[in-house]
Amino acid sequence: MPWCPKCKNEYQEGITVCADCGIPLVDELPAEDDSVAVAFIEEEELANRLKEYLEFSSIPTTCEYDDEQEAFAVKVEPGRLNEAKTAFHAFYKVEKTRENGLELEKKLRDVLPGIIHDHNGDESDTEMPEDVSEALESLDIDSLSDEEKSLLAQAIVSEQVYKPAEVYVTKSDESKDMFSTAITFLVFAATLLVFLVLNLTNVVTVFNNTASIITMGALAVGCCLVGINAIKRSRKAEIASHDEEKLTASIKEWFKSNITDSTFKELEGSELSDEILYLKRAEIIRRNLNEAYPNLNDDYADALIDDFYDEYFSGESAVPESEAETESTDDESEADL
Repeated sequence: MPWCPKCKNEYQEGITVCADCGIPLVDELPAEDDSVAVAFIEEEELANRLKEYLEFSSIPTTCEYDDEQEAFAVKVEPGRLNEAKTAFHAFYKVEKTRENGLELEKKLRDVLPGIIHDHNGDESDTEMPEDVSEALESLDIDSLSDEEKSLLAQAIVSEQVYKPAEVYVTKSDESKDMFSTAITFLVFAATLLVFLVLNLTNVVTVFNNTASIITMGALAVGCCLVGINAIKRSRKAEIASHDEEKLTASIKEWFKSNITDSTFKELEGSELSDEILYLKRAEIIRRNLNEAYPNLNDDYADALIDDFYDEYFSGESAVPESEAETESTDDESEADL
C-alpha cells in the first residue's frame, strides 16, 4: 500500500499523489528517526569534529543540517543523551582551550613581528609551534615592553593553558582519598610484617631463603612509608579544605546576591537550543565570577558554576530527552482517547 512520506497517510493501490500534501506517494515509509540533538553548531567542520569525538567515545552519532535551526544538528540515541552531554562539555572545554591557544599565538605574532613565523596556517594543532618556543627561549626579556612581557608571561604558562580541564576534586574529597590510600598501604604493610614474623619464627615456612625474606621486609617498609606519606598529604588537604569550604560558601552567597534574571538579559528573545543556551548562560556566569574572584582555579570555578546552574535553572526542562518523553506520553494519551 502506498504512503505519504509527509503526513504518513495510507492510500489505496493505484493512487500516486497525496490528496492533502500534493506530493508523490511511496511504497514504504522510511524508518522514523528518534535520535535527539546534543548540540546545534553553525560550523560544519566543528560539528564533524564533535561527531568524531562522540564516536571515539563509543557513542553512535549522526550529523545533518537542520533548516529550522540553520545549523548542523549532532544527534545521538535518546538513551545515550546524558552520556553525550557529558562528553560534549568536555569537548567544549577542549575547543575553548584550542581557541585560547590560537589567540595567544596570534597576539605573539602581532606584538613580536619577525621573530615568530607563521605556523603553516594549521589551526587544528593545539601544541605551541616549535618556532614560537624557540623564539621565546632566545628573546632578550629586558628589551621588551610591558605589553610584550605580559604576553610572554602567558606563553610561558601555555603548557597549562593547552591542557584540557579535568574534573575538579575538592580538598575534602582529596583528603578522604589520601586517608583511604594510607589505610590500605598501612594494613598491607602490617600484614606483610606479621607474615614475615611468622616465617622467621617457623610458624609459617612459605619463604625459607634469605633473599625472599629481605624482599618481603623491604616491601613492607616501602608500603609503610607510602602510607605515612599519604597520611601527611591527607592532613594537608584537610587543612586546605577548611579554607576552600569558606571560599565556596562565600562564592555561593555571591551567586545568590549577584546572579539574577537580569544577568541573562542579553539572551532574552533568542531562540537557542538547550545546549547552546546552557553554554551562553555559563559563559555569562563565568565572566561575572572572574571579575569578582579573578584568581580562581578554572576547574574549581566550573564545578561551582555547574552546581549553581543546576539549582538556579532547576525548574526548566533543559534536557530534550525529558521533552521527548513528555511528548511521547501525550501522544499515547491521545491514542488512548
